[in-house]
Amino acid sequence: MCQQFVGGQFSSTNVFAQLEATAQGAGIGVLPAFLAQRAQLRRLLADEIDIRLPITLAVRREAVTHPAVRALSAALRQEVAERSAELIPG
Repeated sequence: MCQQFVGGQFSSTNVFAQLEATAQGAGIGVLPAFLAQRAQLRRLLADEIDIRLPITLAVRREAVTHPAVRALSAALRQEVAERSAELIPG
C-alpha cells in the first residue's frame, strides 16, 4: 500500500484508503460506485464523467487451464453479471 501526503494532497494506490479519505472530507475521490454507495457518498458529475475500468484476473500462464482457476473465473464472471447494476450505476 502506497500512501503519501504531498503539498497538502493525499495520494494512495489503495482504494480503501481513498474511500476513507474521501469519506473523512479530504476532497473528491474517484471510487468504484458500489463502494461510494455503501459509504453513503454522493456521486458528482454523473452526466459528465463515466469512468469504467476492466476487472482482471491474473494467473500464471501455466495455471490458466487448471480446473480450479477455470471454476473461479466462471464464478467471478457470474457474480459480476449478477451485480452489474451495483457495479455500473444507471
